[in-house]
Amino acid sequence: MERFYHSRGTINPGNNKVFYMDITDDMDLVEFIVHYNATMQPTSVGLKDPEKIPVSFKYMIDKFGMGYAVGRVKNPKIGKWEIEIAVSGGSSELKYFVEGAAYSSVSMTLLAPPNGIISPGWGKRKPIGTPIPVLVSLTDTKTIKDAKVYMNVIPPGYKSHGVDFRLPLYDDGNHGDSLPGDGIYGNLYTATSEQGSYQFLINATGTNNEGRTFTRIKTGAFYMFKCEYVRTQETLCIPDSDNDGLPDNWEKYYGLKHTDGTGDHGPDGDPDLDRLKNKDEFFRGTDPYNSDTDYGGQGDYSEVLYGFNPLDPADDVVEKFPPVRIYPGNKFVYMLLPNASNVAYNNLYIYRSVEPNQGFSIIYGSPYIESYNDTSVNNYVTYYYRFIADNVAFNETGLTKPYKAIPKLNILAAEANIIINNGSKSTTTNLVTVNVLISLKHETTKLANPPTHMRIGENVSELLAAPWIPFNPEFPKLLSTGEGVKFVFVQLRDDQTIPEISPVFSAGIYYTGDISVSIGLETTFTLFMITVDFAVISVIFYKKKRKHLKIKKF
Repeated sequence: MERFYHSRGTINPGNNKVFYMDITDDMDLVEFIVHYNATMQPTSVGLKDPEKIPVSFKYMIDKFGMGYAVGRVKNPKIGKWEIEIAVSGGSSELKYFVEGAAYSSVSMTLLAPPNGIISPGWGKRKPIGTPIPVLVSLTDTKTIKDAKVYMNVIPPGYKSHGVDFRLPLYDDGNHGDSLPGDGIYGNLYTATSEQGSYQFLINATGTNNEGRTFTRIKTGAFYMFKCEYVRTQETLCIPDSDNDGLPDNWEKYYGLKHTDGTGDHGPDGDPDLDRLKNKDEFFRGTDPYNSDTDYGGQGDYSEVLYGFNPLDPADDVVEKFPPVRIYPGNKFVYMLLPNASNVAYNNLYIYRSVEPNQGFSIIYGSPYIESYNDTSVNNYVTYYYRFIADNVAFNETGLTKPYKAIPKLNILAAEANIIINNGSKSTTTNLVTVNVLISLKHETTKLANPPTHMRIGENVSELLAAPWIPFNPEFPKLLSTGEGVKFVFVQLRDDQTIPEISPVFSAGIYYTGDISVSIGLETTFTLFMITVDFAVISVIFYKKKRKHLKIKKF
């Protein structure tokens, strides 16, 4: 039989408790089970169908307040069934365990973690801070897709801090669950900061392949250790090299320095600027380098503050901050933000840094605006910007990724066309002439600085590895041997302090392979003359520029 309901707890004397079980149309036989333990038999243990009609338990056994009741129903009515336990005032506290199981074609199998590993003396336990893979499969006659599956976890310290965890499982191929739509649901459970036994319940609801609704559960436990005892009674603890309370394995997993317990790498650090300290990220199972761990839109701190789940995107109440367009210019950086009619934001916060690893400072924090112009910048300095917004209930987005901007005297790059052998479609020799024609009619070229340097390659990798040489609008190029289509790639830049670099331009030509020119004496001399030409051009350009800028000779 497959379990579909599970509840465990206590009832105080003179009180009663009602348990509701959803019976779905895939269940042919249902078993309702009640276990209890007290000094006296409960006043009553009752079972009712969805129409509130009492149904008798098949077995009811009690001995001095300890007992159980079992009810079996064939072809049960679909709907919400009730079990009620009443405890008399003269009894002690009653401990109960109520569950439901059913015969059905739908089966949920727990694949990970291994069920029942609850003791430090058992094998396969893990050190605190280690993510625990969770996997279940759902099948009937074949795999079941599109189910809603959640894992509820009670950590070892629940009685002291009252925090439990809820994790969605996915069948999308992106959460350690194999292939999308294969009926295997998975995720990583990351809130493993405490030593002890973690009790979990996995609940799955959906529609089977016959179109019938179902509910299934699996329960189990796993054990996390911080220190353990060996036979010599010596305590063996997991490494914490900097003694900051964050174990090395957790810090390494997320990219913190395990040998540095200060600043962003220490327990009070906040490298993702979400106002959750690293020690809180460790406890909550969130990512210290991601302000929105579940990628739902709402920031981790905001979710914790207002009682939402930072591990589940489904409960986020503010949408993710949309992309921002950044336009650097001459001593300014202009930011174009999403239209206010498309986002339900109340306030906007803009952060800036020149050393993102050293933190960000706020430069704007007021009502939401659709654009912002930062004029307190200097040319040729690299700036980084990040954004947060909140709604009228002060639920904040996660912090955006850093946007990079470099203000310059001119941020426009030249556009060009590449022509090989005056536009010929083919060549019989691999020594060709390449022309670089600046596109004077292009809007940006009218405003862009003229190119002063270029680099050349027969493919993009070769081009990016090539040195910058003085710009020459016409030059010979020795193509690689072998018949086929050959390409020439060219990239341009100007001579600003931080140059403006153009896109990569290219042209192709078919080489017949008839004449193969190698780098001999004659070719070497030709290339030498090209180098001389480049040098002459550079000198002429410099003299003209010196005259224009009135630079004196030394």
